[in-house]
Amino acid sequence: MPATHHSATESLGKAWRWVPGLYAAGEIPSSMIIYVSLLMFLQLDCGSALSTCYSSLLFLPSVLLPLCRHFLLRTARVHIQFYGVQLALLASLVWLAYTFPHGRVGLWLPLLAVSALSVWHRMLADALLEQQMDARSRQFLAQPVLLARQASLVLTYGVLIILVGGLQVITRQPLTAWSKGLFILTGMVLLLFAGVLSTHRFPATRFHATPPLPFSFPWRTGALLLVLLLPQSLMFHARVLMLLAGYNQGGLACTIQEVGFAQGTVGVLALCLGDAVSRWLPLHRESARLHTAMMLSMGLSPAVYLLMTVCPPSGLFTLCMATFAAQLCFGLGLGACRTLLPHLSSPMPTSAAGMLQVPAIAACMILPMACSGWMVEHMGYHHFFLLATLLAPLSWLATKWAGRIRQTARIQS
Repeated sequence: MPATHHSATESLGKAWRWVPGLYAAGEIPSSMIIYVSLLMFLQLDCGSALSTCYSSLLFLPSVLLPLCRHFLLRTARVHIQFYGVQLALLASLVWLAYTFPHGRVGLWLPLLAVSALSVWHRMLADALLEQQMDARSRQFLAQPVLLARQASLVLTYGVLIILVGGLQVITRQPLTAWSKGLFILTGMVLLLFAGVLSTHRFPATRFHATPPLPFSFPWRTGALLLVLLLPQSLMFHARVLMLLAGYNQGGLACTIQEVGFAQGTVGVLALCLGDAVSRWLPLHRESARLHTAMMLSMGLSPAVYLLMTVCPPSGLFTLCMATFAAQLCFGLGLGACRTLLPHLSSPMPTSAAGMLQVPAIAACMILPMACSGWMVEHMGYHHFFLLATLLAPLSWLATKWAGRIRQTARIQS
Protein backbone atom coordinates (compact mmCIF):
# COMPACT_ATOMS: atom_id res chain seq x y z
CA MET A 1 0.00 0.00 0.00
CA PRO A 2 2.76 2.54 0.84
CA ALA A 3 4.52 1.66 -2.42
CA THR A 4 1.32 2.27 -4.36
CA HIS A 5 0.79 5.60 -2.60
CA HIS A 6 4.41 6.59 -3.31
CA SER A 7 3.98 5.69 -6.98
CA ALA A 8 0.78 7.74 -7.25
CA THR A 9 2.48 10.72 -5.55
CA GLU A 10 5.46 10.46 -7.88
CA SER A 11 3.17 10.28 -10.93
CA LEU A 12 1.25 13.34 -9.72
CA GLY A 13 4.51 15.21 -9.15
CA LYS A 14 5.57 14.54 -12.73
CA ALA A 15 2.15 15.52 -14.05
CA TRP A 16 2.55 19.01 -12.58
CA ARG A 17 5.39 19.54 -15.06
CA TRP A 18 3.58 18.70 -18.27
CA VAL A 19 -0.24 18.73 -17.88
CA PRO A 20 -0.65 22.54 -17.47
CA GLY A 21 1.75 23.12 -20.37
CA LEU A 22 -0.16 20.69 -22.56
CA TYR A 23 -3.45 22.53 -22.03
CA ALA A 24 -1.80 25.95 -22.26
CA ALA A 25 -0.31 25.06 -25.64
CA GLY A 26 -3.70 23.90 -26.91
CA GLU A 27 -5.47 27.00 -25.58
CA ILE A 28 -3.37 29.42 -27.67
CA PRO A 29 -4.68 28.33 -31.11
CA SER A 30 -8.21 27.95 -29.69
CA SER A 31 -8.16 31.52 -28.37
CA MET A 32 -6.82 32.76 -31.69
CA ILE A 33 -9.77 31.17 -33.50
CA ILE A 34 -12.37 32.51 -31.07
CA TYR A 35 -11.16 36.07 -30.58
CA VAL A 36 -8.36 37.07 -32.96
CA SER A 37 -9.61 35.67 -36.27
CA LEU A 38 -12.14 38.50 -36.69
CA LEU A 39 -9.37 41.09 -36.45
CA MET A 40 -7.38 39.22 -39.09
CA PHE A 41 -10.24 39.34 -41.59
CA LEU A 42 -10.85 43.02 -40.84
CA GLN A 43 -7.18 43.75 -41.52
CA LEU A 44 -7.68 42.26 -44.99
CA ASP A 45 -10.57 44.69 -45.62
CA CYS A 46 -13.16 41.93 -45.89
CA GLY A 47 -15.89 44.16 -44.50
CA SER A 48 -18.04 43.64 -41.43
CA ALA A 49 -20.49 41.14 -42.97
CA LEU A 50 -17.88 38.83 -44.52
CA SER A 51 -15.52 39.08 -41.54
CA THR A 52 -18.15 37.96 -39.05
CA CYS A 53 -19.32 35.21 -41.41
CA TYR A 54 -15.82 33.81 -41.99
CA SER A 55 -14.84 33.92 -38.32
CA SER A 56 -18.13 32.35 -37.19
CA LEU A 57 -17.75 29.41 -39.57
CA LEU A 58 -14.50 28.57 -37.79
CA PHE A 59 -16.63 27.30 -34.89
CA LEU A 60 -17.91 24.39 -37.01
CA PRO A 61 -15.12 21.95 -35.96
CA SER A 62 -16.17 22.49 -32.33
CA VAL A 63 -19.64 21.25 -33.27
CA LEU A 64 -18.76 18.46 -35.71
CA LEU A 65 -15.54 16.85 -34.46
CA PRO A 66 -16.88 15.76 -31.03
CA LEU A 67 -19.47 13.67 -32.89
CA CYS A 68 -16.54 11.72 -34.35
CA ARG A 69 -14.69 11.47 -31.03
CA HIS A 70 -14.75 7.66 -30.82
CA PHE A 71 -13.43 7.28 -34.36
CA LEU A 72 -10.72 9.94 -33.99
CA LEU A 73 -9.36 8.53 -30.75
CA ARG A 74 -9.01 5.05 -32.24
CA THR A 75 -7.29 5.97 -35.49
CA ALA A 76 -3.79 5.37 -34.07
CA ARG A 77 -1.86 4.81 -30.86
CA VAL A 78 -1.62 7.56 -28.26
CA HIS A 79 1.94 8.71 -28.99
CA ILE A 80 1.41 8.69 -32.77
CA GLN A 81 -1.74 10.79 -32.47
CA PHE A 82 -0.18 13.34 -30.13
CA TYR A 83 2.98 13.77 -32.18
CA GLY A 84 0.99 13.89 -35.42
CA VAL A 85 -1.57 16.42 -34.19
CA GLN A 86 1.08 18.63 -32.61
CA LEU A 87 3.20 18.64 -35.77
CA ALA A 88 0.15 19.31 -37.92
CA LEU A 89 -0.94 22.14 -35.61
CA LEU A 90 2.48 23.78 -35.78
CA ALA A 91 2.54 23.35 -39.56
CA SER A 92 -0.90 24.97 -39.83
CA LEU A 93 0.25 27.93 -37.72
CA VAL A 94 3.30 28.38 -39.95
CA TRP A 95 1.04 28.09 -43.01
CA LEU A 96 -1.22 30.76 -41.54
CA ALA A 97 1.67 33.12 -40.78
CA TYR A 98 3.19 32.65 -44.24
CA THR A 99 0.00 33.00 -46.31
CA PHE A 100 -1.68 35.76 -44.27
CA PRO A 101 -0.90 38.59 -46.74
CA HIS A 102 -2.23 36.57 -49.71
CA GLY A 103 -5.99 37.09 -49.42
CA ARG A 104 -9.10 35.78 -47.75
CA VAL A 105 -8.96 32.14 -48.88
CA GLY A 106 -5.29 32.02 -47.94
CA LEU A 107 -6.34 33.06 -44.44
CA TRP A 108 -9.56 31.08 -43.94
CA LEU A 109 -8.23 27.65 -44.94
CA PRO A 110 -5.28 27.55 -42.47
CA LEU A 111 -7.51 29.01 -39.76
CA LEU A 112 -10.01 26.20 -40.37
CA ALA A 113 -7.18 23.66 -40.10
CA VAL A 114 -5.97 25.26 -36.84
CA SER A 115 -9.53 25.18 -35.48
CA ALA A 116 -10.03 21.48 -36.27
CA LEU A 117 -6.61 20.45 -34.96
CA SER A 118 -6.99 22.42 -31.73
CA VAL A 119 -10.32 20.67 -31.04
CA TRP A 120 -8.72 17.30 -31.81
CA HIS A 121 -5.77 18.12 -29.52
CA ARG A 122 -8.12 18.99 -26.65
CA MET A 123 -10.00 15.70 -27.08
CA LEU A 124 -6.69 13.79 -26.99
CA ALA A 125 -5.57 15.58 -23.82
CA ASP A 126 -8.89 14.88 -22.08
CA ALA A 127 -8.84 11.22 -23.10
CA LEU A 128 -5.21 10.79 -21.97
CA LEU A 129 -5.91 12.23 -18.51
CA GLU A 130 -9.02 10.09 -18.09
CA GLN A 131 -6.96 7.01 -18.98
CA GLN A 132 -3.82 7.71 -16.92
CA MET A 133 -5.04 9.60 -13.82
CA ASP A 134 -7.66 9.02 -11.19
CA ALA A 135 -10.23 11.61 -10.16
CA ARG A 136 -8.22 12.75 -7.12
CA SER A 137 -5.11 13.49 -9.16
CA ARG A 138 -7.13 15.41 -11.72
CA GLN A 139 -8.69 17.45 -8.93
CA PHE A 140 -5.23 18.48 -7.69
CA LEU A 141 -4.30 19.61 -11.20
CA ALA A 142 -7.55 21.44 -11.91
CA GLN A 143 -6.54 24.91 -10.70
CA PRO A 144 -3.04 24.95 -12.29
CA VAL A 145 -4.56 23.85 -15.60
CA LEU A 146 -7.28 26.51 -15.40
CA LEU A 147 -4.73 29.25 -14.63
CA ALA A 148 -2.50 28.08 -17.48
CA ARG A 149 -5.41 28.18 -19.95
CA GLN A 150 -6.48 31.64 -18.81
CA ALA A 151 -2.90 32.92 -19.10
CA SER A 152 -2.76 31.60 -22.66
CA LEU A 153 -5.99 33.45 -23.43
CA VAL A 154 -4.56 36.76 -22.18
CA LEU A 155 -1.34 36.09 -24.09
CA THR A 156 -3.18 35.46 -27.34
CA TYR A 157 -5.98 38.02 -27.23
CA GLY A 158 -4.09 40.72 -25.34
CA VAL A 159 -0.33 40.56 -25.74
CA LEU A 160 -0.37 39.33 -29.35
CA ILE A 161 -2.68 42.11 -30.56
CA ILE A 162 -0.72 44.79 -28.70
CA LEU A 163 2.50 43.42 -30.20
CA VAL A 164 1.04 43.37 -33.71
CA GLY A 165 -0.21 46.93 -33.26
CA GLY A 166 3.24 48.06 -32.22
CA LEU A 167 4.83 46.32 -35.21
CA GLN A 168 2.34 48.03 -37.52
CA VAL A 169 3.38 51.43 -36.20
CA ILE A 170 7.07 50.61 -36.56
CA THR A 171 7.05 48.86 -39.96
CA ARG A 172 4.00 50.67 -41.46
CA GLN A 173 3.09 47.33 -43.07
CA PRO A 174 -0.04 45.92 -41.35
CA LEU A 175 -0.08 42.53 -43.06
CA THR A 176 3.63 41.92 -42.52
CA ALA A 177 3.21 42.85 -38.85
CA TRP A 178 0.48 40.22 -38.48
CA SER A 179 2.68 37.63 -40.16
CA LYS A 180 5.57 38.35 -37.76
CA GLY A 181 3.25 38.25 -34.76
CA LEU A 182 1.88 34.87 -35.84
CA PHE A 183 5.40 33.49 -36.26
CA ILE A 184 6.17 34.61 -32.70
CA LEU A 185 2.98 32.95 -31.46
CA THR A 186 3.94 29.74 -33.28
CA GLY A 187 7.30 29.83 -31.54
CA MET A 188 5.57 30.05 -28.15
CA VAL A 189 3.41 27.04 -28.96
CA LEU A 190 6.53 25.17 -30.10
CA LEU A 191 8.30 25.95 -26.81
CA LEU A 192 5.32 24.71 -24.80
CA PHE A 193 5.12 21.50 -26.82
CA ALA A 194 8.87 21.00 -26.43
CA GLY A 195 8.57 21.47 -22.67
CA VAL A 196 5.80 18.87 -22.51
CA LEU A 197 7.71 16.34 -24.62
CA SER A 198 10.88 16.83 -22.55
CA THR A 199 9.09 15.92 -19.31
CA HIS A 200 6.57 13.31 -20.45
CA ARG A 201 6.66 10.36 -22.82
CA PHE A 202 3.29 9.52 -24.31
CA PRO A 203 2.45 5.81 -24.04
CA ALA A 204 2.64 3.60 -27.12
CA THR A 205 -0.78 2.14 -26.40
CA ARG A 206 -4.28 2.77 -27.65
CA PHE A 207 -7.00 4.66 -25.87
CA HIS A 208 -9.55 2.59 -24.02
CA ALA A 209 -12.18 1.17 -26.35
CA THR A 210 -15.04 3.17 -24.90
CA PRO A 211 -18.27 2.87 -26.87
CA PRO A 212 -19.43 6.05 -28.60
CA LEU A 213 -21.88 8.11 -26.61
CA PRO A 214 -25.32 8.47 -28.20
CA PHE A 215 -25.96 11.98 -29.42
CA SER A 216 -29.07 12.89 -27.48
CA PHE A 217 -29.61 16.56 -26.77
CA PRO A 218 -33.04 17.64 -25.51
CA TRP A 219 -34.59 20.17 -27.86
CA ARG A 220 -35.90 22.13 -24.89
CA THR A 221 -32.39 22.62 -23.52
CA GLY A 222 -31.16 23.62 -26.98
CA ALA A 223 -33.94 26.18 -27.38
CA LEU A 224 -33.23 27.49 -23.90
CA LEU A 225 -29.51 27.93 -24.65
CA LEU A 226 -30.32 29.65 -27.94
CA VAL A 227 -32.54 32.21 -26.19
CA LEU A 228 -30.11 32.72 -23.31
CA LEU A 229 -27.14 33.25 -25.60
CA LEU A 230 -28.90 35.24 -28.34
CA PRO A 231 -28.09 38.77 -27.06
CA GLN A 232 -24.48 37.80 -26.37
CA SER A 233 -24.15 35.90 -29.66
CA LEU A 234 -25.28 38.94 -31.62
CA MET A 235 -22.82 41.29 -29.91
CA PHE A 236 -19.87 38.87 -29.67
CA HIS A 237 -18.24 40.18 -32.87
CA ALA A 238 -20.20 43.44 -33.14
CA ARG A 239 -18.52 44.92 -30.07
CA VAL A 240 -15.11 44.67 -31.72
CA LEU A 241 -16.52 46.14 -34.92
CA MET A 242 -17.80 49.12 -32.94
CA LEU A 243 -14.46 49.69 -31.24
CA LEU A 244 -12.58 49.75 -34.54
CA ALA A 245 -15.14 51.69 -36.61
CA GLY A 246 -14.60 55.41 -37.16
CA TYR A 247 -16.63 58.18 -35.56
CA ASN A 248 -18.47 58.83 -38.81
CA GLN A 249 -19.71 55.21 -38.73
CA GLY A 250 -20.89 55.39 -35.12
CA GLY A 251 -17.83 53.61 -33.71
CA LEU A 252 -15.18 54.59 -31.19
CA ALA A 253 -12.17 54.75 -33.58
CA CYS A 254 -9.93 52.69 -31.27
CA THR A 255 -6.52 51.51 -32.34
CA ILE A 256 -5.72 47.83 -32.44
CA GLN A 257 -3.51 48.29 -29.35
CA GLU A 258 -6.46 49.75 -27.44
CA VAL A 259 -8.62 46.81 -28.49
CA GLY A 260 -5.90 44.41 -27.31
CA PHE A 261 -5.65 46.12 -23.93
CA ALA A 262 -9.35 46.83 -23.27
CA GLN A 263 -10.88 43.65 -24.74
CA GLY A 264 -7.95 41.24 -24.77
CA THR A 265 -6.46 42.02 -21.36
CA VAL A 266 -8.91 43.83 -19.06
CA GLY A 267 -11.95 42.20 -20.68
CA VAL A 268 -10.46 38.70 -20.54
CA LEU A 269 -9.53 39.13 -16.88
CA ALA A 270 -13.11 40.22 -16.15
CA LEU A 271 -14.46 37.24 -18.12
CA CYS A 272 -12.27 34.85 -16.12
CA LEU A 273 -13.29 36.54 -12.87
CA GLY A 274 -16.98 36.17 -13.69
CA ASP A 275 -16.40 32.54 -14.63
CA ALA A 276 -14.56 31.93 -11.34
CA VAL A 277 -17.38 33.52 -9.32
CA SER A 278 -19.93 31.37 -11.16
CA ARG A 279 -17.92 28.29 -10.10
CA TRP A 280 -17.54 29.41 -6.49
CA LEU A 281 -21.03 30.64 -5.63
CA PRO A 282 -23.00 27.40 -6.30
CA LEU A 283 -20.57 25.54 -4.04
CA HIS A 284 -21.61 27.67 -1.08
CA ARG A 285 -25.24 28.36 -1.87
CA GLU A 286 -27.50 26.19 -4.00
CA SER A 287 -30.41 28.36 -5.08
CA ALA A 288 -32.55 28.57 -8.18
CA ARG A 289 -32.66 32.34 -7.74
CA LEU A 290 -28.87 32.47 -7.72
CA HIS A 291 -28.64 30.63 -11.06
CA THR A 292 -31.37 32.86 -12.45
CA ALA A 293 -29.51 36.02 -11.41
CA MET A 294 -26.26 34.80 -12.98
CA MET A 295 -27.99 33.93 -16.25
CA LEU A 296 -29.80 37.26 -16.34
CA SER A 297 -26.48 39.04 -15.96
CA MET A 298 -25.67 38.14 -19.59
CA GLY A 299 -28.39 40.53 -20.69
CA LEU A 300 -26.54 43.46 -19.08
CA SER A 301 -23.57 43.22 -21.45
CA PRO A 302 -25.42 44.64 -24.51
CA ALA A 303 -26.73 47.46 -22.31
CA VAL A 304 -23.16 48.52 -21.51
CA TYR A 305 -22.26 48.77 -25.21
CA LEU A 306 -25.56 50.55 -25.91
CA LEU A 307 -24.56 53.12 -23.30
CA MET A 308 -21.20 53.55 -25.04
CA THR A 309 -22.99 54.42 -28.30
CA VAL A 310 -24.86 57.18 -26.44
CA CYS A 311 -22.00 58.38 -24.21
CA PRO A 312 -18.68 57.38 -25.85
CA PRO A 313 -15.85 56.72 -23.37
CA SER A 314 -13.67 59.77 -22.81
CA GLY A 315 -10.47 57.78 -22.59
CA LEU A 316 -8.86 54.38 -22.34
CA PHE A 317 -9.60 54.08 -18.61
CA THR A 318 -13.33 54.60 -19.12
CA LEU A 319 -13.32 52.14 -22.02
CA CYS A 320 -11.59 49.53 -19.88
CA MET A 321 -14.08 49.98 -17.03
CA ALA A 322 -17.04 49.59 -19.38
CA THR A 323 -15.47 46.51 -20.98
CA PHE A 324 -14.73 45.08 -17.53
CA ALA A 325 -18.38 45.42 -16.47
CA ALA A 326 -19.71 43.89 -19.70
CA GLN A 327 -17.33 40.93 -19.68
CA LEU A 328 -17.86 40.27 -15.97
CA CYS A 329 -21.59 39.91 -16.57
CA PHE A 330 -20.96 37.63 -19.55
CA GLY A 331 -18.62 35.43 -17.51
CA LEU A 332 -21.21 35.05 -14.76
CA GLY A 333 -23.94 34.07 -17.18
CA LEU A 334 -21.77 31.77 -19.26
CA GLY A 335 -20.62 29.93 -16.16
CA ALA A 336 -24.21 29.49 -15.03
CA CYS A 337 -24.98 27.77 -18.34
CA ARG A 338 -23.06 24.77 -17.02
CA THR A 339 -26.16 23.85 -15.03
CA LEU A 340 -27.95 23.23 -18.34
CA LEU A 341 -25.19 20.94 -19.63
CA PRO A 342 -24.98 17.99 -17.23
CA HIS A 343 -23.25 15.94 -19.94
CA LEU A 344 -20.27 18.35 -19.93
CA SER A 345 -17.75 16.02 -18.30
CA SER A 346 -14.24 17.16 -19.22
CA PRO A 347 -11.54 15.83 -16.87
CA MET A 348 -10.10 19.35 -16.60
CA PRO A 349 -12.15 22.49 -15.85
CA THR A 350 -13.31 24.26 -19.00
CA SER A 351 -12.02 27.83 -19.25
CA ALA A 352 -14.25 30.77 -20.10
CA ALA A 353 -13.02 30.67 -23.70
CA GLY A 354 -13.37 26.89 -23.76
CA MET A 355 -17.05 27.18 -22.88
CA LEU A 356 -17.60 28.86 -26.25
CA GLN A 357 -16.27 25.67 -27.91
CA VAL A 358 -18.69 23.35 -26.14
CA PRO A 359 -20.65 21.81 -29.06
CA ALA A 360 -24.08 22.84 -27.76
CA ILE A 361 -23.02 26.43 -27.06
CA ALA A 362 -21.07 26.80 -30.31
CA ALA A 363 -24.01 25.46 -32.33
CA CYS A 364 -26.34 28.02 -30.74
CA MET A 365 -23.99 30.94 -31.38
CA ILE A 366 -22.78 30.36 -34.95
CA LEU A 367 -25.75 31.73 -36.88
CA PRO A 368 -26.32 34.92 -34.79
CA MET A 369 -22.59 35.68 -34.85
CA ALA A 370 -22.44 35.20 -38.62
CA CYS A 371 -25.39 37.55 -39.19
CA SER A 372 -24.24 40.26 -36.78
CA GLY A 373 -21.93 42.00 -39.25
CA TRP A 374 -24.67 42.27 -41.88
CA MET A 375 -27.10 43.57 -39.27
CA VAL A 376 -24.65 46.21 -38.09
CA GLU A 377 -24.12 47.46 -41.63
CA HIS A 378 -27.87 47.94 -42.13
CA MET A 379 -28.96 49.02 -38.64
CA GLY A 380 -26.05 50.98 -37.26
CA TYR A 381 -24.39 50.32 -33.90
CA HIS A 382 -26.89 52.19 -31.74
CA HIS A 383 -29.97 50.42 -33.08
CA PHE A 384 -28.15 47.09 -33.16
CA PHE A 385 -27.18 47.19 -29.48
CA LEU A 386 -30.63 48.52 -28.65
CA LEU A 387 -32.11 45.41 -30.28
CA ALA A 388 -29.68 43.15 -28.40
CA THR A 389 -30.61 44.85 -25.13
CA LEU A 390 -34.33 44.50 -25.79
CA LEU A 391 -33.87 40.78 -26.48
CA ALA A 392 -32.43 40.32 -22.99
CA PRO A 393 -35.86 40.18 -21.26
CA LEU A 394 -36.40 36.88 -23.06
CA SER A 395 -33.88 35.52 -20.58
CA TRP A 396 -36.46 35.95 -17.85
CA LEU A 397 -38.70 33.47 -19.63
CA ALA A 398 -35.75 31.22 -20.43
CA THR A 399 -34.54 31.08 -16.84
CA LYS A 400 -38.02 30.24 -15.62
CA TRP A 401 -38.02 27.40 -18.10
CA ALA A 402 -34.56 26.39 -16.88
CA GLY A 403 -35.83 26.19 -13.32
CA ARG A 404 -38.60 23.86 -14.36
CA ILE A 405 -36.16 21.67 -16.31
CA ARG A 406 -33.84 21.38 -13.31
CA GLN A 407 -36.73 20.65 -10.98
CA THR A 408 -38.04 17.93 -13.30
CA ALA A 409 -34.56 16.40 -13.60
CA ARG A 410 -34.16 16.29 -9.82
CA ILE A 411 -37.53 14.60 -9.39
CA GLN A 412 -36.68 11.98 -12.03
CA SER A 413 -33.25 11.30 -10.48
